[in-house]
Amino acid sequence: MVQGYRGGICKTSIVCPEKKALMDLFIAAVRDIMALQDAEVQAIREGKSLQGFDLALDAARSKRDRIKREFLLHVQAHGCSEI
Repeated sequence: MVQGYRGGICKTSIVCPEKKALMDLFIAAVRDIMALQDAEVQAIREGKSLQGFDLALDAARSKRDRIKREFLLHVQAHGCSEI
């Protein structure tokens, strides 16, 4: 289960709170990847070591993918695919 998300059944509403929470976590995870990529590009420009970027990016991508799977499973299970 993704940290920051509390599972549950969607209640009939315009916006599913669980879906929104997972979407927010997904967006944050994508932003984390982008920040790491920006830092990597900056390190290249400055001639600094790139050591550690591969591992950090792999971890960030795994987190993003885990959140994405959780989001898709939630939408499928609870039928809240409409925004």
